[in-house]
Amino acid sequence: MSKKFLIATFLLGIAVYFIGQYFFKNVSKSFFCIAEKKVEFNLIFKPVEEKDLSLLYTWFQKPHVVEWWPVPKKEEDFFNSFLKRIRDGVVPYIVLSDNRPIGYIQSYDIAQSKKHAWLPPLPGKIIGIDQFIGEPDCLGKGIGTLFIKKFVKNLIDKNNDITVIVDPEPNNFAAIRCYEKVGFKKFGEYTTPWGPALLMIYEVGNPD
Repeated sequence: MSKKFLIATFLLGIAVYFIGQYFFKNVSKSFFCIAEKKVEFNLIFKPVEEKDLSLLYTWFQKPHVVEWWPVPKKEEDFFNSFLKRIRDGVVPYIVLSDNRPIGYIQSYDIAQSKKHAWLPPLPGKIIGIDQFIGEPDCLGKGIGTLFIKKFVKNLIDKNNDITVIVDPEPNNFAAIRCYEKVGFKKFGEYTTPWGPALLMIYEVGNPD
């Protein structure tokens, strides 16, 4: 092995070392900063209007929605059932992300709902919420967690003497994980008129 080859190998090793040090101190740092940067969405809750019903009907027919929230398949029957929901005290909203309709959320006063007689005694005024993401390309991006968290905060800002609940099916694991990220805690499984449900209660004071 020649002396020139050994010197070249030594110098190459030094160069690789310093390049590596530069990468980890600068390039990798920039990469991880980008990875940790939170994506922000401009989320707005728009009260449902008559012109929104066709969009809602389309969303309710999506496989990822109808699996957990079955509704009439005929458009006219869907409209009638939705109007009945509003007459029963449900307050419905379209969720907008950067002015694009991407989902649905509703709230209702449990005291006005005969379907919730199964609930155990809970403190304060009880408000139930239900929701889903309608646009498939918005799934799995954390948007649901963000808009539910914002919606719950809006409810509590208006009246902090309330208890906010959700009641997903016990095997709807994706929804349950989402609710836990928002700040809901499992309270127990109950038998309801529409089948088994996992009662989850929002704990005020959960960190964002």
